Amino acid sequence: MDYKKFTTYSIVGFFCVGILCFGINYFADSYGLYDTHNKRLENLVNPKTSLYKDRINAKAPCNVVGSSRVLDLDFSMLSKLSNNHCIGIAIVSATFSEILFTTKQIKSNGAKIWVGFDAFSLNTSRQSYRVNRMEDISNQDHVSYFFDYAEAPKVIYRKLRDFVLSREYDSQFRRRDSTTFGKNSLQEIENHSISWGYQDYSINSQELQEFANLLDTDDVILIFPKHAHYYTLFNKYQTIKEQYFKALRFLVATTKARVISFYGTNEITLETDNFDDYGWHFKPKIGELIIQKVLHLTCQSCITDSKQMFLLEGLPKNFGVELRPDNVDFYLQNLLL
Repeated sequence: MDYKKFTTYSIVGFFCVGILCFGINYFADSYGLYDTHNKRLENLVNPKTSLYKDRINAKAPCNVVGSSRVLDLDFSMLSKLSNNHCIGIAIVSATFSEILFTTKQIKSNGAKIWVGFDAFSLNTSRQSYRVNRMEDISNQDHVSYFFDYAEAPKVIYRKLRDFVLSREYDSQFRRRDSTTFGKNSLQEIENHSISWGYQDYSINSQELQEFANLLDTDDVILIFPKHAHYYTLFNKYQTIKEQYFKALRFLVATTKARVISFYGTNEITLETDNFDDYGWHFKPKIGELIIQKVLHLTCQSCITDSKQMFLLEGLPKNFGVELRPDNVDFYLQNLLL
């Protein structure tokens, strides 16, 4: 065997396969780095940390950052309605330091951001045993997933499977809407969530100040809805509610960003079928309402369809309230009633 020829052919073959894989991955753009139109919705919010730098480097004009609850937002819909390419960065079990770091990176790109502001993420006692994963990933050497040889066959397989089964791009994502979850009683939520994520509750005021100063008038801070049982439990565990409400007042008073709250008991948060087990993640059908409500408040020209307007008019009055210095105290006092 001519080892010189073998080596040459191997190198050329390896190079050609690399170019082919890059082309497949780039033009498929499965994770919506440059376009979200007709992309599988579950891919657009895939929480793999290996995609973090790719999403930051894409420098999309609009980004949504938050805990795993971002997984239930339809980014194809958001991009279409806002007429902006939007990327979602869902950080599973996010700490506020991770949210803050990601916000800094996005703002350094000059992009707009919607960012979730969860009581769970703010609890600094959770950070004592978890490093800042986003910062660690950012400091590592990185090769874009476009060069991932293993990804290309998956792309081809998914495309063929969807074609053969006549599967729509949103079918898997929407399946959660019809899924029945059973673990969402008050006692189950208290045993699972309060004991795990809210013990020894405290908030880092310095991080909060830095976060408030980062944002500008084009940005939105979102308080996502939870099952109403959480609000009952926050009333029971006064320390959580008092510190979280204090943080909200501080944000509203100091940040330039718009603060929109979906916190509170109403017919949406009382309905068990709107949430998964333990009432933490809302279903995609509620994510759709959140997107439309935020755009209605922040971009009047984005929501013009009469059906959408009719849907929004039927929502509870406390589902999506823009908080301002002149109404935040009244709003929070009403939540205590």
